[in-house]
Amino acid sequence: MVRVIQKKSDETDRALGIALIAFSALLLVTGPLSWFTYLLWPWLILLIARAVITFTSPAVRRIAWGLLGLVFLVELLVAWNTIYRVNPWGREGLTYLPVWTAHAQWGYQDLEAEIAQRLRGLYPGGTFPVRYPFLEEVRQKYIDNAKADGLKPATLLLVYDSTMQQNALLWTYFRRSTYEGWPVLDVDTYRQTQQEQGEDVFWRQGFKGVIFVRTDPASGTLVRDDDERTDGGQMLEQKLRAHGIIPARIIVSPKTGREASRVYELEPIEPASVS
Repeated sequence: MVRVIQKKSDETDRALGIALIAFSALLLVTGPLSWFTYLLWPWLILLIARAVITFTSPAVRRIAWGLLGLVFLVELLVAWNTIYRVNPWGREGLTYLPVWTAHAQWGYQDLEAEIAQRLRGLYPGGTFPVRYPFLEEVRQKYIDNAKADGLKPATLLLVYDSTMQQNALLWTYFRRSTYEGWPVLDVDTYRQTQQEQGEDVFWRQGFKGVIFVRTDPASGTLVRDDDERTDGGQMLEQKLRAHGIIPARIIVSPKTGREASRVYELEPIEPASVS
């Protein structure tokens, strides 16, 4: 019986050691990114607990277990403050973690729901070509399944602002473009194409609607760094408003309480007009 317990104990030690080495090796590849360094803490706590059990007296163990329980409680409170509060309480790095920005309600969840609602029951009536043939197969499979489910074709163009935060952009736009085939353009390419080929170029190509989302950095929402964004979204919005076109939907960030995104729906109009 003692040998069985000792064997299981050795296996536990080995598993903890392997896990710690694996995560440490991961840091050598990724660098000391916050997401990965925080993953080390549970394993380090278990390793410390194992050392306490093995090398200390019963009295010290009781104190150590109490301290570990306190650390565990603090970790739970910090995690709750980081993930679930709209505005984390206290000081960053002490009462909440820097990764809180990935969990904060900037309004991108509401934007995703808005785009999903507008595309519900539809599939792309036309797609932009892609470099890799296997992606065409993925798209075609999605379209075939959509037709079988009774969805309707729609020739819509999705235009996003260059200020939009990268993770939100990947999920809301690139995911739909890559796997479903929805035509997607950044606002700068959209404006440049209009300038070179005429304001009605996309209507001439057969599009029946454009959904443009303006992400406003002035709202305090999470956006790209200054050197990664342009003023293309601002310029297009000013042009639209000058022609009396107003947002079809305004999305407010729960985090800041201000307008995070403005959704414009554009329809075919006469050539040489704003689109």
